[in-house]
Amino acid sequence: MAVAIPWHAGEAAMHELLKVPRQDNPTHPGLPGPYGRRIAAAHLIALGALDARRRPWATVWGGESGTAGPIAPGVLGIRSEVDGANDPVFQSLWRGNAKGIVGPDRVKFAGRMVVGSATEGEGEEEEEEKDQGARGKVLDVQIGMEVRESLGNCPKYINRRDLVRNEMRPETTGKGLPLSEAALGVVGKADLFFLATVGGRSMDVNIRGGCLVGITIPDFETSDVTGSADILIGDAASSILGRTNVAVKITVDDARFVNPPVRPLVSEQASLGTVANSQGRPELTATFVKREFLSPTVARVAFTLSSDKPLPTWKSGQAITFDFRPELSRGWSHMRDDDPQSLNDDFIRSFTVSSVAPRDVGPGTKSVEFEITVRKHGPATGLLWRWNPRVSLTIPVIGFSGEEGFLMPTETAEEASVFVAAGVGITPLIAQADAVLASGNKLKVLWSAKAEDLPLVDHLAGAAAELKTKIESMGAKVWQRRITEADVRAAEADGKRKFYLCAAPAMTKVLMKWLEGEDVIYENFNY
Repeated sequence: MAVAIPWHAGEAAMHELLKVPRQDNPTHPGLPGPYGRRIAAAHLIALGALDARRRPWATVWGGESGTAGPIAPGVLGIRSEVDGANDPVFQSLWRGNAKGIVGPDRVKFAGRMVVGSATEGEGEEEEEEKDQGARGKVLDVQIGMEVRESLGNCPKYINRRDLVRNEMRPETTGKGLPLSEAALGVVGKADLFFLATVGGRSMDVNIRGGCLVGITIPDFETSDVTGSADILIGDAASSILGRTNVAVKITVDDARFVNPPVRPLVSEQASLGTVANSQGRPELTATFVKREFLSPTVARVAFTLSSDKPLPTWKSGQAITFDFRPELSRGWSHMRDDDPQSLNDDFIRSFTVSSVAPRDVGPGTKSVEFEITVRKHGPATGLLWRWNPRVSLTIPVIGFSGEEGFLMPTETAEEASVFVAAGVGITPLIAQADAVLASGNKLKVLWSAKAEDLPLVDHLAGAAAELKTKIESMGAKVWQRRITEADVRAAEADGKRKFYLCAAPAMTKVLMKWLEGEDVIYENFNY
């Protein structure tokens, strides 16, 4: 019978802080057979190690199936081409530090390197620099690792990728601090990062990221950093990184030219006169007032925004960010087979405010009503859908946000505005259209709606007779087909235009391709 592995002291402390229900550690001693087979099928392997100063580094090896696999009971073999000059994990392991942990596709395992070899790749020329076994060369590295712990990893943040081998030789592009502009560029455009951490005698490597359909391996244009980390919870997290309850603050000590996706710090956000963090979370709340179903899948929900302190202001077209955790969160869980979509969900949601922003929010104002128009999709909107209006519901509000450039011109402008929306993507226009038209600016709207959303179209046109008249006077037409490139191109045929796109990511991608070279701004739904 396998011996249960206790939680690390740091894990136990985090469970206590986040009120995680008591549960057994899912980590297995050794390497169970099913885990070994899954590792052998993986194309990539993430490896972490400590350098001579006990600083953690992470790297990615592989590129083809069979990069790693069991070679004996409890022993894992790893073979890969490695950047001998710049890979900090390779350099750490070959300096005599033999402790590490590997995190391949959906399986993590920790252990100790017991044997290894590094030889020059075929066709490599002689190099004058010989320290650390041929620095500057692409090396063929083989490692034997004694696996002491393994864990079936959560697949939520691991995306399927198309891998294309890169035959380019690695080049040293920069070491140490500060990070170069090129390194910061990699940080800005990257969709995932690997994080190696160490606490006492325990070490770990994890992945965080979003969606990307392709990547080139080996990918030498990456950045690596190391340093110390602080875990921030609650107000301490959201005061630095808006709409976040748990954050990790890394103080960089050294760099190798790392790649986490970037969310702007609160200090970096354009405030637009709004609140972007939750330091006033207990004071700023939204109370459910009423709900009106506009179609089978779309509803308009009214709230009262209240605070014991002066209310924040916002501009028409911005979004409000709710914290649904008090109503929906069940705490952290490693796996949740009954509801995998909710696994480790932070239940922080942003919705465009579809009502016009009030103009009379002064220092003495304690509450103001606003509306959101939303489609039912997921646990947060599901809660709003089924809530009994006769029962009180108060939701903490983190603040308001939104692209400053997505706010349409309300002063006289030389260029016309073309608003392209799909479904409930029309909501920013609902809040802004009156002011845009009152300014005398030209406005052209291309709205793509499914048959199920026709009641929404009818409701919005009928509910604003004046707006309907203005739109019809501009030559509004209805087509019973999909929007085409010709439709969008026709919108730019008669003068200088600025395009505003508000649609799902897939449609936005198509629209951006059609409008390449044009003045385009779009609302980002990838919160």
